[in-house]
Amino acid sequence: MNDKNDALKSFMEIAEVIENDSSMTIQNPVLGEVIFANGTFGNLKKKNNGGFGIKHIIEGRYRKDNLSKEEISALLYLIKQTVEKVLPDEPQKTRLNLRDNGILVGISRQWMGTEESWVITGFAEKENDNELKKEASDAIKAVNAQYGYTPEFLSIGKQVGAVIASVDKITQNKDLSSHNPLTDYTKIEVNGKERECRNGVLEGFKNAVRQLDSVIDTNHELCDENNRLVMENMSVVLSIFLISISLLVWLAISTENDIFVFCIYGVFVVYVFLLIRWLYKTIKHFVATLRRKEEKHNADEKKSIS
Repeated sequence: MNDKNDALKSFMEIAEVIENDSSMTIQNPVLGEVIFANGTFGNLKKKNNGGFGIKHIIEGRYRKDNLSKEEISALLYLIKQTVEKVLPDEPQKTRLNLRDNGILVGISRQWMGTEESWVITGFAEKENDNELKKEASDAIKAVNAQYGYTPEFLSIGKQVGAVIASVDKITQNKDLSSHNPLTDYTKIEVNGKERECRNGVLEGFKNAVRQLDSVIDTNHELCDENNRLVMENMSVVLSIFLISISLLVWLAISTENDIFVFCIYGVFVVYVFLLIRWLYKTIKHFVATLRRKEEKHNADEKKSIS
């Protein structure tokens, strides 16, 4: 019963330290007083660099190990418990790691330029020691199973959750401040539709220019092909016209009916008018094509210069 009461008391003490941004002292049998402070995050651009104490532990376990607020709450209790009962092998050193149930607690006497007291700097870890990680994970699960329902334990979870929210807000703001829409992924609205620019607006603009150039080149190729067909059709139309004129002249000469001759000459005039109109449009189209080619040539020269 005393163990449970001590645990509940520890939960409340840790929750108060986080809530009040203060510190508490833990009594170690050999080292004496060890300070467990709320501490600082450190440089959030680098994972766990420069911080210490509870904030440092929460931020590191949340961002690096993806631990939940309940798991981190249990870890904080285990850290306090480890400092309370583990006897250090070399207490004369200024930096120590205390181990119990897979929990490695880093403490130092040279933190913040002072050697007056021992300070818990963080949760020490060994990246490649899977056995140690499993031992720590089992210890955390045991605490959650035994005390997870108690109001005292839940009070730590509430405070840890608030710290995690602060970490998310700070890191999100840093990400936004370093975000460059010209070169980084962004979304823009064009003609009422949202467009994704995976490599930034600048690369998206370059891709749009490439696509436009491709469309223009395709259009020029179609115009060239159209001109080729127009020239072929022109030779066919002229051949038909000459044949038709020859036929009309022969009919006009061979017939003796004046009215019929007049009709033939009328058809001949209309036919010549239509032919001239068609030739005018064809020549106009041909000239416009030549101008387009000249403009394209000038544009290509400017691209090569730039």
